[in-house]
Formats: sequence, C-alpha cells, structure tokens
Amino acid sequence: MKNKILPEQLVEFETCVAENAKNPAGLIPSVHDAQRIFGGVPIEVQKIIGQHHEVSVSKVSGIVSFYDYFTSEIQGKNIIEVCVGTSCYVNEANDILDKVCELTKCEPNSTSKDKEFSVVIGRCLGKCELAPNVIINHKTYNKVTIEKVAELVKGV
Repeated sequence: MKNKILPEQLVEFETCVAENAKNPAGLIPSVHDAQRIFGGVPIEVQKIIGQHHEVSVSKVSGIVSFYDYFTSEIQGKNIIEVCVGTSCYVNEANDILDKVCELTKCEPNSTSKDKEFSVVIGRCLGKCELAPNVIINHKTYNKVTIEKVAELVKGV
C-alpha cells in the first residue's frame, strides 16, 4: 500500500465496521467509513469489510469501483481534480493542472508526500460549457483561470 494505515485509524475503523455489520444494509456505510477514515478503500481494507459483512472481496471491490466517490488508493486530505477533457483542454486546462501541481508539490494522479493534497486528472465533469472546470474537495469551480486556481488552492 502506498500510504500507511495508522494503528489508531484501524481501531476506529474496526469499531465502525463491526457496528455496521450488525445491519443488513451496513455494507455501503462501512465503505463510506473506510473512505472517511483512511482517505480511500485499499484492498487490505476491502478484505476487512468483506470479513465483517461476510461477503466476498470482489463484492466490496465492485462497490468501490462503481461509485466515483470511492477510491482504492488512499488520497490526501484535500483532493483536487482538474478536468482535461476536450472543452477544458482547449481552455488551457493543462496550464491549470501544471499550476496545481506546482502549488501542491504533487504530480498528477498522486498524493503529496505530506498527504495534504491529491491531484487527480479528470476526463469530463459534464460542465463543458463552463470550461475549464476544477473540483476541490467535492466542490466544482467553473471557468477557472490560473490566477483563480492559485487562490483556490491556497485557500484550502
């Protein structure tokens, strides 16, 4: 695993997943708890979820891979997604991505060493008429400029 799971995180998670496992509808809440506690749902955590809920790891993995909110990679505290789809690309999304990487000291599709930021390349956020688009911590920003993205990143 790229980022280490801390013992105190594991204790908190074990408590949550044990409680969720008492409920037949508790599988997805366990995945949510894992995402919240660890910043992602890596395979090691998927195995724990599967054991508690008595389901296969492939079922847990199916949930993690189906929903965009979840990721199997542990991410940083702040997640910045820069769309580089066609509309955003022609509106200088690559320059915006470069600026985000410079400010966060993070390569695209990776997490900074201090685990403060994850930078994700997006392919289409569905707001092409408002390009270029950036999502920071699940909030979408449209018609982003290099100056605006610098302001946004410094504000998180």
